[in-house]
Amino acid sequence: MNDVLNAEMLEELREIMEEEFPVLLETFLEESERQYLVAKSAWIGEDFDELRRAAHSLKGSCGNIGAEQLQRTCASLEDNARLSQPEDIPELLQTVNTQLVEVSEAVKHHL
Repeated sequence: MNDVLNAEMLEELREIMEEEFPVLLETFLEESERQYLVAKSAWIGEDFDELRRAAHSLKGSCGNIGAEQLQRTCASLEDNARLSQPEDIPELLQTVNTQLVEVSEAVKHHL
């Protein structure tokens, strides 16, 4: 799980947030799925600005819980959307989806 989530960061968050820590994780689970669906829909609709915003939001959420690899993938997706470079977007969306499943499973172990 260490390659999916930064365990040290999660433990620090658990200590700081105490009883609010599960709320953070549950919010991540809900919002990350929603943002991914927004990004996917934006791609289908060829709305690069909406895709960029969704990738940016998801990137920030990943940073909040230490999902560093997924955060980097979202940053790449955001960059491609900002530059309206569609070549890599389908592969990046697939990678985000795969990594999001892995991160979500890891997050559930910390609830």
